[in-house]
Amino acid sequence: MSSFIPIPVKVCSYCYSQHLVDATGFQSIRIDAWFCHKYCHNLALIVMGETRQSDNPEYYASLMESRKKIFPEWTENINGEIVTVSKITNNKMKLHEDKRYGQIKIVKIIY
Repeated sequence: MSSFIPIPVKVCSYCYSQHLVDATGFQSIRIDAWFCHKYCHNLALIVMGETRQSDNPEYYASLMESRKKIFPEWTENINGEIVTVSKITNNKMKLHEDKRYGQIKIVKIIY
């Protein structure tokens, strides 16, 4: 049996990146979730329909364009199938594996 202690981490609710508990970021009261950066929060607002393209088309377009650079997507051959993979997908798979093997303990901020 392993005597190793899981590392407490916070996980961004948009990009699923793992951060140490003392990392910068913020708890969104509007969405009730933790984000590593305001950028992730803004993209989450778009996904949830809180921010619409018609409200500010230039802002929406700049977020979508920068998303392609920050969270790129590519195709991979996985088990004989061509699958679209992204940095977010990789973060999510790593989070799942780390949690499954008990390497991390996800800490949530509760008010």
